Amino acid sequence: NVLTDGDGNCVFFVKDLAGFSVKTYTKCAPVQAEAAADASDQCLQYVITDDCIGCGYCLAACPAICIDGTLIPFTIEQEKCRHCGSCAEVCTADAVQLV
Repeated sequence: NVLTDGDGNCVFFVKDLAGFSVKTYTKCAPVQAEAAADASDQCLQYVITDDCIGCGYCLAACPAICIDGTLIPFTIEQEKCRHCGSCAEVCTADAVQLV
């Protein structure tokens, strides 16, 4: 199930995982509401790659407090992420990528 917000900027996916419905929110390139069903290939999200060195700059920069720094590489909790890019801007290892 794919939906857009009023401006067609965000697409929400509801996935069925072993009987549980999971909603994920991802920042997307603008799409027309009628094309939302085909928008899954346009969705972008920030991820932290294996290049992460655990410096913690992204943790300090994140306004949504959505980065888990327990293990290296750190991970981004996508359901909390605002997709602002603050983490990517401060990453000295260039480990935060928009994919």
